[in-house]
Amino acid sequence: MNKDDYGLYAKISIGLAILFVIIWFCTQQIIFDVLFLCFLVVAVVFWKKRENEKSDNKRAINDLELLKSKYTKQIMDYELRSSDDFYSIDDDKYNEIKKEKEKTYNRIKVEATAIKMNHNLSQDEIEQVDIIIKDVKLHKKEIDQQLLDMRINDFYKLKKRYMSPDLITKTEDYGEEVEIYSRDSYIYREDIYDKLIDKANIDVKNGVFQENDMGRMLLEIRERRVELKTGELASFDLTIREAKNFDEFCEIKEEAEKLYVEITNDNIMTEKQLDLIDTIKECIDLDLQGIIRNIIEIQKNEYINKIKYEYANSKQHQRIAYNKFKDLLKNNSNLFDEETNSFSAKALRELERETGIDYEITHEEMFKEREIYPIDEIDKMDGMDFEKICADILSYNGFENIEVTQGSGDQGIDVLTEKDGIKYAIQCKRYSSKLGNTPIQEVHAGRKYYKCQIGVVMTNNYFTPGAINLANETGTLLWDRDKLIEMLNTKKGK
Repeated sequence: MNKDDYGLYAKISIGLAILFVIIWFCTQQIIFDVLFLCFLVVAVVFWKKRENEKSDNKRAINDLELLKSKYTKQIMDYELRSSDDFYSIDDDKYNEIKKEKEKTYNRIKVEATAIKMNHNLSQDEIEQVDIIIKDVKLHKKEIDQQLLDMRINDFYKLKKRYMSPDLITKTEDYGEEVEIYSRDSYIYREDIYDKLIDKANIDVKNGVFQENDMGRMLLEIRERRVELKTGELASFDLTIREAKNFDEFCEIKEEAEKLYVEITNDNIMTEKQLDLIDTIKECIDLDLQGIIRNIIEIQKNEYINKIKYEYANSKQHQRIAYNKFKDLLKNNSNLFDEETNSFSAKALRELERETGIDYEITHEEMFKEREIYPIDEIDKMDGMDFEKICADILSYNGFENIEVTQGSGDQGIDVLTEKDGIKYAIQCKRYSSKLGNTPIQEVHAGRKYYKCQIGVVMTNNYFTPGAINLANETGTLLWDRDKLIEMLNTKKGK
């Protein structure tokens, strides 16, 4: 029975109750009084059932209306963007909202069917449910179109941002106009390019764009990328001239060469574009030796200032600075042509003349200048200088055939030497704290590798108890700070 039936039965029960109360007034028979009360109770029960069912139906239809409102709610642009990505739709958020919309749409259809099946609806209530379903179906087309339009517009906006000029200058130094941007702009645009490629693959797969249409747009984007990369290469031509040291110079040169290979390997390059790229690369290469000589000049002046002023009260630091400049020229000599080689030799002589340092002074000769070599100056050295000082100390103490190994691939051994026919494998550690087990383990293995009789760890500090125990077990000698000072104070042959 539906609520209309309950209402009818309630009305009939009220009518019978009224009839029996009239009969009771006329006859005064108790049976009619009882019948009156019974039908009155029945009428109340039927009426309550009618009202309850009416309330349940209303609640169910209201819930369906709420679902419809949730589904038809306008999708806002900000809902599709992540907090750290202001210029394009976040794909995960887009898919999440699309999935949620589809889920709500399917739920509305299921809920509407359930309401019709499980509730005794009046004709008016059935029509209400049907209107909701019809309205939702109409909105589904709008929502699907809105999501599609947002996806299309997102790609076009991102493409426009990538294609638009944002240059800091234009130049025709290479025979063609070239746009030059800031380094941050190139990195930013490359990030956009990666996003465009990712979105293109997703959008074609999901039918947002036809493959042919997307292919044409991607060709435009790639052609624009060639222009941007050309400008980026030209920017290296500018920045490499401003390099102040060899590390900066080599980093820019390496990036420029890598970029040149990347651009020339792009199969959409025209012959004209390739000629322009080659011209820019030739300009960079032509300027290199002049830039290198400028760096040598800058570095020479910096070391002259250090030696004459910063290290004025320390001959040791002056000579370390001198050796660093000499090593700097030597380590980068592979970059020099014949003219730059002559320039570097001249720069070294100018530094010697300006500072009064003799080119031939060695660490061993420095020891001869003073009775005791200061341990506190050793504490300030870097690892490489400490290895060289240790080699000189060994020479000063009667060791022969001293060889400082080449860093990488040295098997943990820094110095190889001999004394009284015995071969030593030595690791040099300038530490600010006590040494643990690791150096002992490395020396034990390195000694065997170099086929030496004795392994040594030589340091300006001390060793932990565990390291001392391990050294005793492996037969490794530990030359700590006290031993180092003793060796410093011992003159060769004394």
